[in-house]
Amino acid sequence: MAEPARNPPLQTSPYRLLVEGPDDKWVIVHLLARHGYSWDDAAVLRPFVQDVGGVEKLSDRLVKAVLDKRRLGIVVDADDAAEKRWAQLRGLLGRLGLAPPPHPDPDGVIMEGQAPQSQVGIWLMPDNRESGTLERFVATLVPADDLCWDFAGESAKRAQARYLGQAAQQQRACKDKDLSKSHLHTWLAWQKEPGLAMGTALTAAALDHESEAAQKFRDWFMRLFPRESAL
Repeated sequence: MAEPARNPPLQTSPYRLLVEGPDDKWVIVHLLARHGYSWDDAAVLRPFVQDVGGVEKLSDRLVKAVLDKRRLGIVVDADDAAEKRWAQLRGLLGRLGLAPPPHPDPDGVIMEGQAPQSQVGIWLMPDNRESGTLERFVATLVPADDLCWDFAGESAKRAQARYLGQAAQQQRACKDKDLSKSHLHTWLAWQKEPGLAMGTALTAAALDHESEAAQKFRDWFMRLFPRESAL
């Protein structure tokens, strides 16, 4: 578990970032910290990062947030069908009076909210274009010269094939859509501190923070949540 900020953003902040789960929360917190963002600076507004407990529970949190927050961000996985996920989000937000564009923007969507001068932003993991998950985004942060990244992927596939090769254990095999998760966590298991959580691996510098996807996410975040005095 990551250490909390000394002066964490409060739930009463007019800025709110909704994410699917705790891994998303801590990857974002530590990634932005690596880019120099201070989550501890109580003199400026910072978004309260809320883990909603899965995309299926997102609608329960959106209604009040859309009406109540000056700046609202939504980060969800595209999973195995980016266009399907985008259509789901468009329908959900459309019922709340918002008008997302027909397709996700590669730089992240930011649109007008319901309240005057409010904005709502959407980031579809990993990169607003491809299907995938948080783990695929984090995979872009693996150092380019790493000697074991490709080997970790090969090992994950071999483990899957071994399970699939035994009828009695086929139900234990990783699904193809989840191989990127197996790949990343296999690699994390081989680091100096084995098995670090993804957010902690960012703090420990086992992961880089300057991939193209990471920089685009940082830029989207900073546009959506500009530095503004909390006083």
